[in-house]
Amino acid sequence: MVLAKKLKASDHNHLVSFYTAGVVAMNPETYIIETGEPVLFKKIWCKVETIFRESLQGYVDGVPLSTNRIQLTLRYRTDIESTMTFNYKDNKYNIGSLGDNDGDTVETRILGEYVGDGA
Repeated sequence: MVLAKKLKASDHNHLVSFYTAGVVAMNPETYIIETGEPVLFKKIWCKVETIFRESLQGYVDGVPLSTNRIQLTLRYRTDIESTMTFNYKDNKYNIGSLGDNDGDTVETRILGEYVGDGA
């Protein structure tokens, strides 16, 4: 017999800001598609875990390449999309994958990859 997970509110102790892509429009003079600034979607309380920091072999403009991946766990939701970004501790992350690991609609897990300083 498998018991349901018991969520604790105290586990979700980090406020994370989720952003949707800005408005996409074509400039009629240049025919270039332009995107606006990201738009705040929601702020959600999450549990945050650092998965790992990876140093890649290489440099860009004299700065070593490195990647920081974190995992967010939040109450089950269906309105977060993989095209969104999120900010945590003034750092911007892309959503690499998201879903309900156990299929029990209790929690949503998100894997994020660091892309730069916050929006």
